[in-house]
Amino acid sequence: MDYPIDTSGQFLAISSVLTGFSAIELQGTGSADAIWATATTIVGAPILGDLLTDCGELFEKSKDIDALEAAFAKRVIADPRYGPVAKNFIGAWYTGVWAALPSAWCDAYGASGSDGTFVISPTVYKSGLQWKAFGGTPRGGVPTGHGAWNRPPLTPINTNAPKP
Repeated sequence: MDYPIDTSGQFLAISSVLTGFSAIELQGTGSADAIWATATTIVGAPILGDLLTDCGELFEKSKDIDALEAAFAKRVIADPRYGPVAKNFIGAWYTGVWAALPSAWCDAYGASGSDGTFVISPTVYKSGLQWKAFGGTPRGGVPTGHGAWNRPPLTPINTNAPKP
């Protein structure tokens, strides 16, 4: 059975819980399809389909974000089948890199021969959440203007921060 991605649905919702960024922010990166396609090729549609189903149950049962995050930590991140895949999703969203799955995982669940550590694509790398998280840009990836190297990264103003 094939499990196509619904970029406005479950994969973005799961990724939102895993990364701490909203589904809208994730969708805005344009990386969802590439990350999902990479995972499908390496992990396989049956395992990813099971992950979507199990996470869907967590969304239905959880009453608030704290309960949802705790449920994800227990049922997804700590799970020997889903944990390495979920951690790779986090890494892929932040850095644009798919990390080779642990050999024990591959032995147990059978990752494809194309598994390894690699940059998913230049576009996914440049839209990685790491750049947004620290207010920077990928070196050589986007034009920053003359002398930009001499200025600190721009950071958003936190209006909720206590005043000194």
